[in-house]
Amino acid sequence: MAKKLWTEETWRGMLTGEMRGLRRMQRFMKLFPAEPRCKLCYAPFGKPGSTLMRVFGGGPSSLNRRLCTWCIRGAH
Repeated sequence: MAKKLWTEETWRGMLTGEMRGLRRMQRFMKLFPAEPRCKLCYAPFGKPGSTLMRVFGGGPSSLNRRLCTWCIRGAH
């Protein structure tokens, strides 16, 4: 039950933009040129930014291609 509540609060914070960590991540990810991007954290999916994502284990999620694996993992 506590995990479900934490997950709901996390998603609410992500979708409303209230998470400070997410805003910091968005500003950082905007520095890397690439389109398309993750809809939440703006992580680059296209080249040349996708090369950096792969090095750190990121990329488009298999569950939702509009979100990155980091955002999906962070919400679970």
